[in-house]
Amino acid sequence: MNKNIENIITRQFSKANYPLLINSYGRSGSTVLTKSIIKNATKDKTRLIKKTFPYSLSKSAWDIKETKLENGFIYKTHDYPPQ
Repeated sequence: MNKNIENIITRQFSKANYPLLINSYGRSGSTVLTKSIIKNATKDKTRLIKKTFPYSLSKSAWDIKETKLENGFIYKTHDYPPQ
């Protein structure tokens, strides 16, 4: 599916009206948290939407300064642990 069309459809079914950013150190459970949020972040609970679109809500934001955060999407990133 064309990425622009997927983004438009995804925004229609996302509960978030703003970008969500999950930032943590690696190996701290951020993937589990991200999956839990994604599982509950769609407005429509029909089987097709739950199977097709929830994971399109998730994006990576490894360079936050360079990433354009879009409303309705969940971004996951990691920070470097302290020295």
